[in-house]
Amino acid sequence: MADVPLIPELSTTLTVPHVAQDDHWDTTLMLCNPNITETSLTVTFYSRTGKEAPIQWRTIPAQGSAKLHVGDMLPDPAYGPPGSIHIHSTRRIAGFTVYDNLKSGGKCHAGVALTE
Repeated sequence: MADVPLIPELSTTLTVPHVAQDDHWDTTLMLCNPNITETSLTVTFYSRTGKEAPIQWRTIPAQGSAKLHVGDMLPDPAYGPPGSIHIHSTRRIAGFTVYDNLKSGGKCHAGVALTE
């Protein structure tokens, strides 16, 4: 992977602007908690039509990280294909989204730094 942008500051609110999760693509969230205490996350999915899916809760240990596979967290299909994800944290964190098509035989990786 190349051209990973530096994350200039930590935030309590992060947005994944695009979700690529289907038969060809996977989306993985990489989150870092540099704080000396654990942080709790609220992860909310929005469909491409803007419909909000039920909230999911996660934690990241103190000075730890989390790798969240979007495919394992998807809401009920009735909400439609996910369009974006919003993450709210009790502590300031940093995040990056990785997209890949390895499951369909591809060799592509792409990424986006998460921002407020």
